Amino acid sequence: MSGHEVAGPITISISIMAVLPLIAVIIPAVGALIVALLSKKEKVRNFVVIATNVLTLLTITFMYKPVIEGIHHHGHLYRYLEYSLPLFLDLGINFRVDAIGLLIALVTAFIWLLSCIYATSYMSVEHAQTRYYFFVLLTLSANLGVLLTKDFFSLFLFFELMAIFSYVLVVHEETREAMEAGYLYLFMCIIGGLALLGGIILMYIFTGTTEIAPISPLLKEMSVNLRYLMAILMIIGFGTKAGVFFLHIWLPEAHPIAPTPASALLSGLMIKAGAYGILRTVNTLFAPIETVSSHLHEAAENGMLTNLGYWLIWLGVVTMFFGVVNALLSANCKRMLAYHSVSQMGYIILGLGCAAFLGKDGAMGLAGAVYHIINHALFKSALFLSVGAVYFRTRELDMYKLGGMWRNMPFVAVACFIAVMGISGVPLFNGFASKTILHHAIIEAYEHTLTHNPDLWLIAAEVFFCLTAFGTFCSNVKMWLFVFVWKQPEKFKHTEPAPLSMKIALGALSAAILFIGLKPNWLLEKFIGPALADFGFNPSSHAYHLLYNPHIEGGIKSTIPLLYDPKTFSLLTPEVVHNLLACGLVIMGGGMTFILGYRFGWFHVEPPEWISVKYWYILLAKGFTVAISRPSEAVSRGVDQFYYFIAREFVAIPFKLAYLQRKIKNNLIPLIFGLSEEAQISLWKEELTNFLEKERRDSLRRLMRHYHLELIKEEVPSQKRWQMLQVEREEAQNKANQIVELEKKIIHSVEETMVRAGMARSKRREHLFDLFRFLSEIRKNGDARYALKRMQVASQALSEISAEKGRLLGKDVVIVFIQKVMENLKEFSEDKDFWEELLDRVIKEIYRTEIAQEKIEKGFLEKTSGWLRKMARIAAEVLTEERVPWEVERYVSQKEVTEARAAIRRYTRDMSLNLLVVILLIVLCALLVYLPSR
Repeated sequence: MSGHEVAGPITISISIMAVLPLIAVIIPAVGALIVALLSKKEKVRNFVVIATNVLTLLTITFMYKPVIEGIHHHGHLYRYLEYSLPLFLDLGINFRVDAIGLLIALVTAFIWLLSCIYATSYMSVEHAQTRYYFFVLLTLSANLGVLLTKDFFSLFLFFELMAIFSYVLVVHEETREAMEAGYLYLFMCIIGGLALLGGIILMYIFTGTTEIAPISPLLKEMSVNLRYLMAILMIIGFGTKAGVFFLHIWLPEAHPIAPTPASALLSGLMIKAGAYGILRTVNTLFAPIETVSSHLHEAAENGMLTNLGYWLIWLGVVTMFFGVVNALLSANCKRMLAYHSVSQMGYIILGLGCAAFLGKDGAMGLAGAVYHIINHALFKSALFLSVGAVYFRTRELDMYKLGGMWRNMPFVAVACFIAVMGISGVPLFNGFASKTILHHAIIEAYEHTLTHNPDLWLIAAEVFFCLTAFGTFCSNVKMWLFVFVWKQPEKFKHTEPAPLSMKIALGALSAAILFIGLKPNWLLEKFIGPALADFGFNPSSHAYHLLYNPHIEGGIKSTIPLLYDPKTFSLLTPEVVHNLLACGLVIMGGGMTFILGYRFGWFHVEPPEWISVKYWYILLAKGFTVAISRPSEAVSRGVDQFYYFIAREFVAIPFKLAYLQRKIKNNLIPLIFGLSEEAQISLWKEELTNFLEKERRDSLRRLMRHYHLELIKEEVPSQKRWQMLQVEREEAQNKANQIVELEKKIIHSVEETMVRAGMARSKRREHLFDLFRFLSEIRKNGDARYALKRMQVASQALSEISAEKGRLLGKDVVIVFIQKVMENLKEFSEDKDFWEELLDRVIKEIYRTEIAQEKIEKGFLEKTSGWLRKMARIAAEVLTEERVPWEVERYVSQKEVTEARAAIRRYTRDMSLNLLVVILLIVLCALLVYLPSR
């Protein structure tokens, strides 16, 4: 159907069908809300999930006639669907469905339905099933929104929503690996989203529109450099999601860790949203249209568009080649398939680049790219679901640890083989058609340069194309052989077959792969061919004429010979023979690669870490973080030191008062009140007696509590339990008395040592109080049963102190005793870290006038002078559980996070109660004033 016959798009004033794209987006969202309410009714919930997908697929199917064939209204033909919600954020959300968007949306809804059918079995043994289905449906809604929008602003909103919703699918397992993969995925999506937003803002500033349409006439005021910047930002934004090389690092981390049904969606469909965005950016915005001046048209077509296309070709080549190299070296099946998603995206980017490079003659490249988007969605989903069925029964993803699964899962083995042949581009399977068209496109790009300036690099690109095809065939056949054919381990010989729901999904995908493979021109006739008119290609060009001839009525419109000549169904035409020979070369090359790799162990080579793109990203991120954080840290420390200088004397006041109070108690009170020597000794004995009695009671209580808990754990009846406790009480009293006697002995021995060292009474009393606390720490910390043993170990240090009495003059006897005790206790205790911490704490208590002052100064300063900085940091760390830039080496422990959250809850509760009390007081006062006046 020729483009000049179309009067315009179908709006709500022409047909109610214009609302279909909005309905298609709303249905999954409504289904997600219903699923959330049915968390306890598993069967009903699963039915709602599948019914929602069926309704969505039917809604999109109903769009075929108005979009492809059009609707006659008042004697005019209208095609495509348009609908707007103008009240949203003043810019509105605008929908427009054309042939390309409809085709990808149909495949998306079809595979989403099969994935959800598959998931009813796969997720039956997983946790958080309702959450999974809820976010699967929300992600479907956002994904369809990306494909059915009219402008880049609406597309950006759905694009970001898709990233947020699919993040939950990535981290579904909630393991450490899943959370790290999810963080990386979200981080890359944020970077891509910001780049995309920057490009859209540039577009809006200089053109006044964000509509997805050719904008060459609107770029007159925009410099060439800004045009390149806009295009590059948008390609980076979409390329991050598409997984193009250098931006792909999230993909091999996220896809293997997600549940298999979600992996199929991530790899088979969601990354196509990125490819779709690149298509709309390069091949729609800069489409070679005729409505502009010849000079501008020439600049757009031969200048910027050609350059963008050329570099896209090489971006596609690098992506496809290095993706397949990584796939060849991967043992994990899902990781291998994830790298193949990167590689296959390279094919698509290459096709889009060829279309842009050739300008008005680039129909072959665009048709191949769109065709491969559909094919890749089908065979990659089938591959992931096949591997997932094996994992569902074996819980193993390492292909080298599997084998012989065809005996247990013959249906899955056949479905996986069909998908392997599809991705390898073997005739009779779907990948053959799209890869053949893409191969023609790269050849056309090279031949195009022959009339101007021959570019031998494009021949190199064609060579890499073939090498990638070798690696694709080799790696996928290798996986299939190792998983399904090779010798089966003994533990897997009794593996059960795949559930029925999995077979239904795999059967439908296999049928689609075979259908397209046997009728390779069908998609060109029904979808891709009619879409070519939207991209400014010359319908008289040879490539366009072969792919789709719009002037033929009632006959075959797509005449390109792929698997056979569509006119004669002959396999012997030169073009078909050439295609088949090329495929035979791929099979031979891939087969030889497999034989050599298997023979010489190339598949087990572990490349050095430094050649990984992720390694350089991490290194760059660390360098950037250090560059930002070091100056920030220096400024922060300078501010802290300034506050330390100002607040030092103020903070020292409480410590000086405490120290003065202790001096008064030990020295001035006896002097002022004239206490005699006997009275001071009597006072000291009283304090010692009180301490020892308190130690005896506390030891008895702790021992009895331990006995009681042991009896409860052994489930001893209450009556018998109390009888046994009475028996144990006597033993506990004996142990408590022994502990007290040892403490008394230690205190007297240390005091005698200090007396021999010539220490004054006031100084002795001060240090003996420190000794009291230390002995209490030894007794209380640790298991109550071993308190006596710990005290015996402590008493062994007395002889060592007595032996060193000659060297104790001028030293602190208590510190020497503590050090000797700790040397023994660290050997006795299994928890050495605990005793080392205890030693540090006790020594700091002894020197608290100096050490504790500095320690609490900083704490006080952080709570007063530096409270704003600390609260901002804690808030950021608690909410994100990440390090803040100005304190790179500080990690937030789980204990700190828990305490901070508890403090937030406590402060919120207290503030709420205080507010409630204030309100009640105000009401009470009002009543007291109001009632007497009545």
